[in-house]
Amino acid sequence: MPTPLKRAYRTFRFFFEREPWVFEVIFGGATAVFFFLLWADWREGPTFGSISVLSEVQPEDFWHWSGLLGGWAQCTVALLSSGSRSWPWLKWPRWIAAGWLGCLWGSMAAASWLAAPGTPTASIYAACSLCNLYVALHILWEDEYRLIRRAGG
Repeated sequence: MPTPLKRAYRTFRFFFEREPWVFEVIFGGATAVFFFLLWADWREGPTFGSISVLSEVQPEDFWHWSGLLGGWAQCTVALLSSGSRSWPWLKWPRWIAAGWLGCLWGSMAAASWLAAPGTPTASIYAACSLCNLYVALHILWEDEYRLIRRAGG
């Protein structure tokens, strides 16, 4: 009998190999909600001090809207590519959205580390960045894997 951890890993692997768009929808939706709540001044304090550090480079609204629109774009493009396999050009918008959000979360992690080095927020943001970059690389891998498989390899 598999343990619950093994069962969870198998479920994750099944979805990630066969339906990677599910994770793109989750990451995009969570990013859009997070930046919407940040834009709406849901919470202030050292946990979200990264925006104040990043606002020295670009205005605060730039970071809010780039997260909100980037998350919405990733979610939308992933949903569009899930139902139709006849649009092979959608891999590029998916890849760009995942890369954009990976860079956005990476800059949030760096700014969070500068704002409050003792809090675990920087590692959470870095994990979000790595997850989006992993999804971006998986999109490219998935496309190459399908080309090889179609050729009979």
